[in-house]
Amino acid sequence: MRYLLALILLAGALGLAAADAYGQTRRGDAAPFLSHVVRLLAANNYEAAYPLLHPGQQRLVSAGEYVACEQTSPIPGRLTSLRALKTTHGRIHVAGTNAGSVPATAVTFELRLTGSLPGESATVDLTAHAVAVGGRWTWILSARRLALHRSGTCGVAAA
Repeated sequence: MRYLLALILLAGALGLAAADAYGQTRRGDAAPFLSHVVRLLAANNYEAAYPLLHPGQQRLVSAGEYVACEQTSPIPGRLTSLRALKTTHGRIHVAGTNAGSVPATAVTFELRLTGSLPGESATVDLTAHAVAVGGRWTWILSARRLALHRSGTCGVAAA
C-alpha cells in the first residue's frame, strides 16, 4: 500500500495534468526526456530533476525549497519497470505562470515500484507533461504540487 501511495505522490509531482543531455533534447520525442525525469524522481534524485523543471516554476520555488519539500515524502522502494504507453500532443496551462495555454506533450507511463520484502510492489499509470522552453524540454509540477511547494510548510500542519 505504501508503494501505491508513493506512486500517487510521484504522479502528483509530475503534473497529472545542472541540465544534462536529456534537458538539452531539442524538440525531439518527449518520451525519453520524461522517462528520465520519472526515473530521477522515483530514485529521489530531486537535485538532478530540479534543473529540468519549467523555468517559470523555478522562479516560484527555489532549488533548496523544492528538494527539502520533496525529501519530506521520499518514494520508497525502487523503480523496477517503466514503460511509455501513450503520447499525445495538445495545449496546457503551466501552473504558476501567466503564459496561458502552451503547446505540450503528455506521455502516459506504466510504472512498477518494488520494495525490499516479497510481495511489496505496486503498478500504476501516470501522465507527465513536457513543455519546450528555449528549444529544450522541461517538465512541470501540477497546480496542486506547486501550491504544496509554495505553502512554506510542504503541506505539513504547524505543530
